[in-house]
Amino acid sequence: MDYTRKSYEILDKIYRGGAYSTIALGQVSGEDSHLVTRIVKGVLERDTELEYIISRLVGRPAKNVLKLILKQGIFCLKYMSSLPDYAVINNHVELCKQLGKRQNAGFINATLKNAAAGKYALPEPSDGDLYLSVKYSKPLWFIEKLRADYGNEKAVEIISVKPSDRLHIRVSGLKLTKKDFENYIKRHNLEYSVSPAGGYYIKGGRLLDELFLQGKITYMSESSMYAVKALGIKPYSQVLDLCAAPGGKCVYAAELDTGGMVEAGDIYPHRVNLIKSYAKRMGVHNVDACVRDAAEAHKNFTARFDYVLADVPCSGLGVFNRKPDVLLKKNADCADLTALQKKILFNAADYVKEGGTLVYSTCTLSKRENEDVVAEFLKTRKDFYLSKADIPFVNDGIITIFPDNEGRTGFFIARFVKNGLSA
Repeated sequence: MDYTRKSYEILDKIYRGGAYSTIALGQVSGEDSHLVTRIVKGVLERDTELEYIISRLVGRPAKNVLKLILKQGIFCLKYMSSLPDYAVINNHVELCKQLGKRQNAGFINATLKNAAAGKYALPEPSDGDLYLSVKYSKPLWFIEKLRADYGNEKAVEIISVKPSDRLHIRVSGLKLTKKDFENYIKRHNLEYSVSPAGGYYIKGGRLLDELFLQGKITYMSESSMYAVKALGIKPYSQVLDLCAAPGGKCVYAAELDTGGMVEAGDIYPHRVNLIKSYAKRMGVHNVDACVRDAAEAHKNFTARFDYVLADVPCSGLGVFNRKPDVLLKKNADCADLTALQKKILFNAADYVKEGGTLVYSTCTLSKRENEDVVAEFLKTRKDFYLSKADIPFVNDGIITIFPDNEGRTGFFIARFVKNGLSA
C-alpha cells in the first residue's frame, strides 16, 4: 500500500470516523511513515484553505470521498515540493479508482490538474475575515469566537500561531536525572530547549522511544505541567484528580509527593486502565485509579483531600497548534459541555479540606468554559477564594496560557483555596 492510500485511510478515520489524529497517527509505521504523517497533519492544518480552493475549482459541492481525495491531492501539490505534480495527480486518480469511484476518475484528474496550474484565486486582504480564514486556515467561527473573547488584535495573534514539530518532554522524577537526560540528547545531536516548566522541547522523538518505554521520560505538555504545579503540593498530602485519564497529571503529582497518595478517577474502565498503565510505566506506586463519574457526588470524599484537580472535559480549542482536528468540530463549545464542567467543579469543591486547594483547568481558550464558569462558582461558593499560583505567569489565581510558535499549547488554570466560611 503506497503513501497515498495510507494517508487517505487515516484521514478518512479522522474526518468520517471521528478518530483523534494523535491516536490515528500513532498507528503509522513503515518506511514511508514520515511522509504519511506529514501529509495527514498538513491536510488537517490546512483544512479551511483546502475547502476554499476546492470551492473555487469545483462548480458543485464534492461528495465526502471525492472531497477528501481532492484535499489530500491539493495539499500535496501545494505544499509537498518533493513530490512531482504528475505523480501526485496519477496517484490520486488511481486512489479514486481503488475506492470504487472509477466513474469519477476523470473529475479528480481534471480538478487536480487545474489546482497544479493555479487556476483559482485566493481572497485578498480587502476580503476581511475571509482573507484571515484562508490565509491562516482557521474556520470563520473560530476567528469570530476569539475576537468576541479577546479582541481583534489578540485573535489574529492566536490564529497566526504556527504548528510546531517539537514535542514537550518531562523527565521522570524517579528514574532519570535531568543531567543524564541532557547528556543523552546531546550525544544524539537532538535539537532541544528547556521550558520554563522544567521540561524539554525537542525534535527527534523516535530516538527517545526506548527512554519512554522505560518510563524515564514521558510526553506531557508544558501547559499541563502548570496545572499540577498550580496545586502547590506539599509532602505527605492527599490529592484527588477527578478526570485523570490518560494519567499524565496524576502521575506527575505522585512524583512530586512520593510520600503522599493520589486518588485518580475517570468515567470509563478502559480509560482507568490507561491511568494504571501510565503509572506502571513511570514506576509510580502511590496512585490509586478507579472508575468514577466526576459529574456525580461522592459523599465519601467530602472534605477529605488537601488538593483537588478538576481538569475537566472541554472543547480543546487551545491545542489547535498540536491537534488541528479540534477545529473540525464546529459545535464543540456547547451548553451541555459547560453544564458538565460546572457539575464537576462544584462536586470537586465539596472534596476539599478546610484550607485546602482546588484547581480548575481546561485546554480551551473559550471564556464561556473558563472565566464564566469560575465567576459563577465564586458567586455561589463563598467558602472559596482565588489564590495566586506559583507558576511563571503573572496571576491572581487565574491564568490563561496562549499557544505560541515554540510549541506551547493554550490552557486555562484557576486556583482556589477553601477558607472555611459557610458556603
